[in-house]
Amino acid sequence: MAQPVGAASSSEKLSITIAGSYDIVATDLAFPSPFQSFVVTVTQGGNLIGSINTLGKLSLTAAAGNYFVNVLARQRIPIKPVPTC
Repeated sequence: MAQPVGAASSSEKLSITIAGSYDIVATDLAFPSPFQSFVVTVTQGGNLIGSINTLGKLSLTAAAGNYFVNVLARQRIPIKPVPTC
């Protein structure tokens, strides 16, 4: 799969064995630089269970089963100053 320059994605399986309320917390360690954009989605099969398009907390009420947590992030590219003579 091709990755856009400065962007990365990840999809991780999450197995919930006990139905209940869950929080997914998205944070930015700002290393090597902070994110320009950040999206988290939780899916089950073809269904979107929840999403956030910013850093913070995604709260879900989930039944027992398998889910996928999908992350798409784009790193902020620092602008380098142009040297002057």
